[in-house]
Amino acid sequence: GQVMSVLPGETACFNCVFPEKEHKTVQLMTGRSLSLGVAGTLVGIIGSIVANEVLKYILGIGNNLLNKLLIFDSLNNDFSIINLERNSECKVCRSLKNKVNK
Repeated sequence: GQVMSVLPGETACFNCVFPEKEHKTVQLMTGRSLSLGVAGTLVGIIGSIVANEVLKYILGIGNNLLNKLLIFDSLNNDFSIINLERNSECKVCRSLKNKVNK
């Protein structure tokens, strides 16, 4: 499972990290859609982490996953955090900037 916190216009968005062309490449290489089945227990763990992120943001406490991607490998009980950067060529962020500036 994966978790990242996004502040529109301030942090990397989902499309910055996983551009559309990467989605298509994964589908071509694996012959599978990106929507694979997941265990209900993993959904519960990731949901709890997301809820915790929201509480930390609202209360202004702790370290959020802003510009970070938390990856949980439930098969090996391993957590990893990857630092992220906004993509200056991201179509989503550029369109958001255009809407904000209007």
